[in-house]
Amino acid sequence: MKYLENYDGHSLRLNQNWTSTPTYSNDFDVQYTSKDKIYYGVHTVKISRNGFTTEVKAKFDTGARSSSIDFKVAKKLGISDAIIEKCKELDNIEVPKNLTKDQEKKYEKEIEAKLKKEFPEIASTQISKSSSGFSIRAYIEVNIQYSGRNINTQVNLRDRKGLSCEMLVGLKDMV
Repeated sequence: MKYLENYDGHSLRLNQNWTSTPTYSNDFDVQYTSKDKIYYGVHTVKISRNGFTTEVKAKFDTGARSSSIDFKVAKKLGISDAIIEKCKELDNIEVPKNLTKDQEKKYEKEIEAKLKKEFPEIASTQISKSSSGFSIRAYIEVNIQYSGRNINTQVNLRDRKGLSCEMLVGLKDMV
């Protein structure tokens, strides 16, 4: 593992001083860390928003661009049931797969403008491609704390039940 490709396609040379620390649970997991950053594994992080704070189990995944939280975590951060229901509706919107980048951005901005009128807490929207296909995701602003770092970022709200962690930390929030 000599190079790590970051979220915008550039290669980063891996630090030769990295360590790998095996942790044992039901599944074997190797956690890669550098001097002050986590790049892989499952860790407990603090997430906060507008005076609400909670600790969550987060999977650090360099294959994901952005971070995601489960609806239950969103509720602990003060997100209303109405926003959560709207996010569930967004999952059911059929996104055309043949959109150009310009059409995609225009479509995102139209949906974002409508959502922000109704829900000012929503910071942005994005069309996302995942293993389950294309979907529209709503993002909120949060603060993530881990390894002595405070990261102000946007996370999308997803139904993560059935997945191993209630949060996914993507590459943009790791480096």
